[in-house]
Order: sequence, then C-alpha cells, then structure tokens
Amino acid sequence: IIVSTKNEIKFIYTPNNEQTLDIEFGRVWEESELNLFKKYLKKGDLFIDIGSHIGWYAINLAFLDQVKVVAFEASSG
Repeated sequence: IIVSTKNEIKFIYTPNNEQTLDIEFGRVWEESELNLFKKYLKKGDLFIDIGSHIGWYAINLAFLDQVKVVAFEASSG
C-alpha cells in the first residue's frame, strides 16, 4: 500500500511498522534539523545521507529546487 504525507511525499506502507504508521498519521521527525538543512542548502549543493534508514531527510530534501541528494543505508545481505 502506498501512502502520502501532507507534503505529498509517498511511502510504501508496511502494516505494523511504527515508522510507516507515524508517516500515515502525519508525524514529522527531527523537524528542527530538517529546517536547518533546508535553510542552508542552495542550488547546486549535494546532500549525502549516510545511514538514511527510511530516507526521511533524503526524500524531503530531494524536493528542494536544484539540490542533489544521495542516500545510503547498510544492508545485511
């Protein structure tokens, strides 16, 4: 199931997963940090999200005009 946040950010909904339930109900994580990144990133900047987990920062910052985003999450496979 795909759900959208109030900012129209889409996530794959996984039943009984705490993060996707929070997203569905409009919870915003680490808002002050996200706003800080938004304040200082400008056209042409590259944002590297190492240890991105579900990609919260990466997805939100990818919507900024002309900011490139690369996200990495470790996998045990």
